[in-house]
Amino acid sequence: MKSKFAPGTEWANTVLDRQWSKSYDQTNGKNQSNSFRDCRDGLVSGFECIYDPDIKSQERTHAKATFKYKNEKTGKTDWCKMRDLSRFALQYENAENLVKGIETVKEMFDVIEIENRFMKPTPLGWSDISMLVKAPIENSFHVVELQL
Repeated sequence: MKSKFAPGTEWANTVLDRQWSKSYDQTNGKNQSNSFRDCRDGLVSGFECIYDPDIKSQERTHAKATFKYKNEKTGKTDWCKMRDLSRFALQYENAENLVKGIETVKEMFDVIEIENRFMKPTPLGWSDISMLVKAPIENSFHVVELQL
């Protein structure tokens, strides 16, 4: 996925882990975290800034799945509905560029779902465009969430 957004960059060619993030942060004067944000050259046209929070932790995945996808009747968690283990945030300076970004995503990826949360923000007021796209993995795919 990363190589689609920023081909040939250090970020695209590196597995994010705590050691890499620490090294990157020390070199670039950023807060030490297991994430990545870039608004520089190297991003494909149509993307202004990208934030990669890394893979969702096992603890957070379990908490979300059991809260959001637990069947009240059976008591079982529907793990198939967990579709944002890998996610990226794409940030734009204005609405016109955001619309261009949506079109770029549609051209680059197999889009499964688009949710306009500007029209209907979450109960806490979060608003964005959420896109679920297929990321090829060997003979299958994983669903990745893009938040624009």
